[in-house]
Amino acid sequence: MNFFLLTVLLSLSTMIPRLVPALLVSKIHFSSKGKIFLQLLPYTVMASLIFPGILETDPKHILIGVGGGAIAVLCAYRKMPVIVSVLEPFCSICFCIFSCIEKSQSEACLDRDAFRFFPVL
Repeated sequence: MNFFLLTVLLSLSTMIPRLVPALLVSKIHFSSKGKIFLQLLPYTVMASLIFPGILETDPKHILIGVGGGAIAVLCAYRKMPVIVSVLEPFCSICFCIFSCIEKSQSEACLDRDAFRFFPVL
């Protein structure tokens, strides 16, 4: 099969299921429960994406995952935009990591090997 034709057909098969609901949603009237469900859907999706990452953190430093998850839950509870609920835990944990590494003389500080997943370090 022609590569160009295959690319066009695959892009249409991806675009149609996304485009049809976007065009029809203005014509559908939802009940109050339906509106609440749709408003909470982004936070539910975010939770399903973030929670497995919390469980897969380094067992020695489980507080990294728990702290990021707690910040994400707090942001979602305060109904912040989804992008804030995703970026705020990341930025907060990065700040803690970098400030902790700078204080590497402190005994309470986490060791540098715990953050080997950051390529910058």
